[in-house]
Amino acid sequence: FLSSSFDFSCKGFNKGPTLKSLKVGGKDAHYTAYGTTLRIDLDRPLAAGATLAIDAEWSFAVPPYGAGRMGHDGPLYEIAQWYPRMVVYDDIRGWNHEPYIGAGEFYLEYGSFDVTLTVPATYLVAATGTLRNPEDVLTADQRARLARALKSDSAIAIISAEEAADSAPRTRPTMSGTLTWHYTADSVRDFAFAAAPGMRWDASGYDGILIETLYRPKAVPWQQANRMARAAIKYFSEQWYKYPYSHATTVEGPVEGMEYPMLTFVPSSNDP
Repeated sequence: FLSSSFDFSCKGFNKGPTLKSLKVGGKDAHYTAYGTTLRIDLDRPLAAGATLAIDAEWSFAVPPYGAGRMGHDGPLYEIAQWYPRMVVYDDIRGWNHEPYIGAGEFYLEYGSFDVTLTVPATYLVAATGTLRNPEDVLTADQRARLARALKSDSAIAIISAEEAADSAPRTRPTMSGTLTWHYTADSVRDFAFAAAPGMRWDASGYDGILIETLYRPKAVPWQQANRMARAAIKYFSEQWYKYPYSHATTVEGPVEGMEYPMLTFVPSSNDP
């Protein structure tokens, strides 16, 4: 039993993001902020079928708890709903520009994502999408274990309890500086990621889908999480609709049960 509270107060979130730069077609944009929304006025109307590039630079301090969607517990970060996004234009209401108030979900378009995440070298990353540079961020042993896990009905330790407790020397290609993880995803509505050092990592496979669970060594009940996650993907793929993505990853942490493409945040439980 999980005592989920789903507090949407955004406690600890200090003023939200700071917009450093916003450009349209390489030129400074004309914009006006309205609470959690921002309107950009173009120099000329955008013709039907035409495209334009919007480049934004922004920053914010990750709060311990941000509206039940993101946060961090010490060095463990779970990051979602973290970037500026376009409102949807549909054939029913036109522009859907309602403000975001925390308790609701976003109305989103499907899109393609190409994301690079630069983190301390000791950190492990789990994210939406396909990892494009595993040789840069994973050890040879980890890559070999993942290949075996994809064909295994039961969980294989990609990072064991002993390795996770070793504070990373056996789990990272390097212990100094940073590493950059590169992910791409197509036809998804969102992109989320988690990053932390000292995580256990189990994986198994179902019908070409990699089932992954990452958790802190102190989260003892999570030793069963991979079996449960695989059973869920298998059941719903066979009874309803086949899971369409390359992996289904669940991360243990401070966020109270939030789902994103290929990635789910779930808190730990004291129950076995």
